[in-house]
Amino acid sequence: MGAPCSIQSGGAYSSKLFVESNDKELKSDCIVISMGSMYRSYNTYISRTLLIDPTDEQKSIYKKIEMLTKILTQNLKVGVKISDVYKKARLFMQDSLKSIDVPKNFGYGVFFNIFRWVSSCMKTTSLSVNTTTVLFRLEIPS
Repeated sequence: MGAPCSIQSGGAYSSKLFVESNDKELKSDCIVISMGSMYRSYNTYISRTLLIDPTDEQKSIYKKIEMLTKILTQNLKVGVKISDVYKKARLFMQDSLKSIDVPKNFGYGVFFNIFRWVSSCMKTTSLSVNTTTVLFRLEIPS
């Protein structure tokens, strides 16, 4: 058993984890589908955004968000300070995605350190340096 599947449409969306489906009638513009799964002690959660007949502006923003995702994932390398990754993503958003507010963070890394889980938020003040044992949960604004 994992998180229940949720479907959101009709202009009211939440990017929080484990959100319930809204009661809005599905519209043929944008649909957000989320689901989770659990196997033993492993949990996973995924969301997909489906744009139906997007406008040229929506296509442009979506491509830029894909580029932002690429910037984040390509820069999360061993030895790189997490704050530096945040700064590169923030600069990209300020230059290319001016219509979307820059978030306070782009997610967080979780790693196991001497028998305890430690979390490190990906923001400008992060002092953590990426290691091979970190798992990241990216939060991309939309």
